[in-house]
Amino acid sequence: MSLRDQLVKAGLVSKDRAQKAQKEKARKQHQAHRDKQLKSELEAEKQRKAAERRAFDEAKKAMDLEKNQEIIAAQEKNRARSEMRDLIDRERVNKEKGETRFNFSHDGKKIRSVFVTDKQHKDLSDGKLMICRNDRDGFDYPVLPVTFKERIHHLEEKLGEKIFYYLSEAMTEGDAEDEWAAWDAYEASLKAEKKSGGSHN
Repeated sequence: MSLRDQLVKAGLVSKDRAQKAQKEKARKQHQAHRDKQLKSELEAEKQRKAAERRAFDEAKKAMDLEKNQEIIAAQEKNRARSEMRDLIDRERVNKEKGETRFNFSHDGKKIRSVFVTDKQHKDLSDGKLMICRNDRDGFDYPVLPVTFKERIHHLEEKLGEKIFYYLSEAMTEGDAEDEWAAWDAYEASLKAEKKSGGSHN
């Protein structure tokens, strides 16, 4: 027999009052369970939002870092380009156009020329001078002492661009004509191969 039944039987409480007390107890137990469940749900939601906030902060931090790295890389590249231009403008030996043509090929195909003095022509032939690219003028080829080779290499790495073409010996007009003839012959052979290949289909 339950305590409630014993109290009712003893006449200490009415049956009605006992039932109300039982219901109140059940209600409080249910409420306590509900409060506990709600607290658990709120805690889970709090942790979920905290995790989302951390993920957002980490993603933003990574994006900011990447953006900062891109900005820094662009700044370094601009500094390298500025240094390269200053170096070329300051150290070039052919600031004034010479009378002697120096022929060279910067890509192994097309022949280009720069006009230098006789001494500069000899120094180019002897490997004492190098020919650079002017990124502000595609038809200008600054000539610099080869002592700046390592510095130019360093700037090339920062820029990711080709700056200078070093030639150890000059090409004569005859050399240039021979190279053009060789290139024409190569192009002709390619066309012949293509035509021959097409005739087999």
